[in-house]
Amino acid sequence: MRVEDGQDVTVVHDVVAEAVRRARSGEGGTLIEVMTYRYRDHSEGLRFRDAYAGATRDADEIASWRARDPLEIARQHLRASGVGDDDIAALDEVVTAEIADSVDFALNSPMPEPSAAFDDVYADRAVLISGGAR
Repeated sequence: MRVEDGQDVTVVHDVVAEAVRRARSGEGGTLIEVMTYRYRDHSEGLRFRDAYAGATRDADEIASWRARDPLEIARQHLRASGVGDDDIAALDEVVTAEIADSVDFALNSPMPEPSAAFDDVYADRAVLISGGAR
C-alpha cells in the first residue's frame, strides 16, 4: 500500500489499521510505502557529507514542508475534534518526558555483546509466496 500524504498522521493511521486488520484476518502481511519529507540530509553528520555539498535543498522548499509538519497536522486534527490547546500542551509534555526517559534508559543501558548483533534479525523459517510456511 502506498500513502501519498505521509505528513498526515491520520491518513497513515488509517492505512496501518487496514494492514493490521488484513494480518489479523489471515490475509497476510502488507508492505506500506509512506511518502514523506526528510528535513535534513540522509547523510547528516557522516564523513562523506562534502560529497553532497552541491545537492543541498532550497530553504523555501524545506520551509514549505515544515509548514506541513506531521506533529502540527496532528495538532490541527486534535483541535478540529474539540481538544483544547491546554490539553494538547499537556500531551506534548507527557510525550516529551517519555522520550527523555527512553533516551536516558538507552544511554544508561549496558552495550549488548557483539555476538548479539544479529539476534532476531532473521526468521527461523521460510515463507512461501502463497503464504504457507515450510
